[in-house]
Amino acid sequence: MQPPKIPYKTYPILVKSHKLTVFLEAPPSKTVAQLKEEVLSALQSKVVDCPAEIDLEKIESTKDFEICRELKERKDRFMVPSGKFEILEESVCVKDTTVPYEVLVLRFRENERLKPATYVPPPINEDDDEGQPPEPVLEKGKQRAF
Repeated sequence: MQPPKIPYKTYPILVKSHKLTVFLEAPPSKTVAQLKEEVLSALQSKVVDCPAEIDLEKIESTKDFEICRELKERKDRFMVPSGKFEILEESVCVKDTTVPYEVLVLRFRENERLKPATYVPPPINEDDDEGQPPEPVLEKGKQRAF
């Protein structure tokens, strides 16, 4: 028998766009509209080191972007990202629309139209940059112990 699951008191939420990640904590009763306000505040703060692809000067209100979730599809026995995104409704609570640690994506508006979602997923294996480890040296021959 499995122990009962303990509900989260605050949901850790990651909101990404390009190479920028905004970390938020939200109680389960917080709405997506309130999340958008927090994201807007984070984007407009002076400490943001933002990629050149995001023009922060154009982001003036919560109407300039949408928070989306990437839909997943079943392949074999696994759920994999589909590349399609669903806009989260602003009136829905966090607990009803997302799960803890789920990565949400920002889609910005340009001339009243949503731009495609663009983000860089983190590398699966961070050691990929280091290359292959050196192969061990195999010593040939037999040695006799005395």
